[in-house]
Amino acid sequence: METKPRGRGKVALPLTALFFLGLELALIRLPRFADAYDTTAGAWLRTALSGMSGAASFSVTEAFLLLLPVLLSVMLAAALRAAASRRGLRRALGFFLAVGIGFFGLYVLLFSAGGKKSPVAERLALATPPPTPTELSRCAAWLSELASAPVEELDDTALTLALRQAYAAAGERYGFTPNLAVTMKRTATPLFYRLGLFGLYAFPFGEVTVATECRGATRAFTLAHEMAHASGFAREEEADLMAFLACLDSGDAYLTYVGAYGMLGRVLTVLEATSPAAWEESSATLPDAVRREISAQDAPVADAPALYEVPPTYDKSVLLLLAVYRQRGA
Repeated sequence: METKPRGRGKVALPLTALFFLGLELALIRLPRFADAYDTTAGAWLRTALSGMSGAASFSVTEAFLLLLPVLLSVMLAAALRAAASRRGLRRALGFFLAVGIGFFGLYVLLFSAGGKKSPVAERLALATPPPTPTELSRCAAWLSELASAPVEELDDTALTLALRQAYAAAGERYGFTPNLAVTMKRTATPLFYRLGLFGLYAFPFGEVTVATECRGATRAFTLAHEMAHASGFAREEEADLMAFLACLDSGDAYLTYVGAYGMLGRVLTVLEATSPAAWEESSATLPDAVRREISAQDAPVADAPALYEVPPTYDKSVLLLLAVYRQRGA
C-alpha cells in the first residue's frame, strides 16, 4: 500500500526558523559571540554579496524597490487564486512563511550582529558625558579648521577607491573587518529623493546606493556612512563615527574635509538647540567651502529624530564625536 511522502517543507521550515531564532538570541545575549560572528562569518557574507551586486551596472536595490509593488501584487493575486482550495491555501501560506523566514534569516546572518556587538564607545574607551555649549562651540571650531583647507572634489570612482583604502586602514587600527568590495551605485530615478533618502545600504544585496540628487561632500559622507553599515556597524551613530574616523585618519585632504563637513552639521544642530547665541557665533565662522556646500545641496534631508528635549539630551553621534574631540582636538 502506497503512502504519501511527508512534505519536506513541514520539517525544513520550522527547523530553519528555529535555527535563525536561536542564532538571533545568541547574538542578543552574548556580545562576545556577536563580536566574533560579525568579524568572521558575517563579514565574509557581506563582502561576498557586495562583490556579486557590484558586478551589476545598475542599482539592484533601486530595481528591487521599483519592482516590489508589482511583485507583491502578483504574489497576492496568486495567493487569492490558490485560496480557492484548502491545499492551495496551505501552499500559499507556506510560500509567504518561507519568504518571511528567508528575509529574517538574511537579517540575522548579515546585519543583526552589527547592532548587538560591543558598543564602539566601550571598545575605543570613549567617554560620552553631555557636552557644555562651550565644548560644542570648540568642537565646531575644530571641525571648521579641519574643513578649511582648499580641496578638489573626487569623482565617484576615485571616491570609492579612496574610501576603500581609508576603511582598510581603519579596520586595522580599530579592530574590525571592513567590506572592501562595496561599489557605489547611483539611482537612475528620483525614488530615493522622494523617499527622503540620501543613501541606503541594502543588506540583502550587500549594496550601497546613493541618490543622484545627493552631491558634493554630502554625497561623499553619505557613501562613507553607508560603507560603515556595509562593514558591520548597524547603529546609526556608530556608522557616523566610523565614517568620520576613517576619513579623519585617511591622510587624504578631501576625505578629511568630507569627515569634518559631515559631522559639523550635526554639532551645529545640537548647538542651535542648546545655545542659539553660540550657534550664531559658530555659524558666522564657517569656512567658505562649507558655506558653498550647504548652498549647493538643495535635496531634502530625511526626517531626523528630535535631537533635544527639556532637559536637553544629545544626538548620540555628537556624543561619540565629542569623545573623539576630547582625545584629539581639545
